[in-house]
Amino acid sequence: MLKLVKTLYQMKKIIVLLAILLPVFGMAQSSVKVDVYYFHITNRCSTCIAIEAQIRKTIDTHFSAQIKDGSLVLHVLNCELPENKTIAEKYLAYGSTLAITRTANGKESTEDITGWAFQKIHSTDTFDSELKAKIEAALRP
Repeated sequence: MLKLVKTLYQMKKIIVLLAILLPVFGMAQSSVKVDVYYFHITNRCSTCIAIEAQIRKTIDTHFSAQIKDGSLVLHVLNCELPENKTIAEKYLAYGSTLAITRTANGKESTEDITGWAFQKIHSTDTFDSELKAKIEAALRP
């Protein structure tokens, strides 16, 4: 019995040590999830179409691993369709709307970057680098 107690105590020390060290070395699974929402209406202008294309390009280019592991999800939704009504209302999307929602440890925070997207879309390099930075910041633990 004493041997079992010693073994269990040693196992507990190892588990505590792993819980401390794994996050330090980036080996623990992150509890952060990022959802990028792009809402549009049925009849879209060329700028709205360009924003969606640039969002997709940025995410596909820089975040394929996060897309694959599910820590980043892109949602492109027509806010005029009945099946998207509830989510469109949540994001106050009545037309072209771009939002980044970060969920960490059960807490959700959203940044509406629609105005930014319309300002930056005519400089695709700037759009790409700044959207990349915004998503990277949201993905940080």
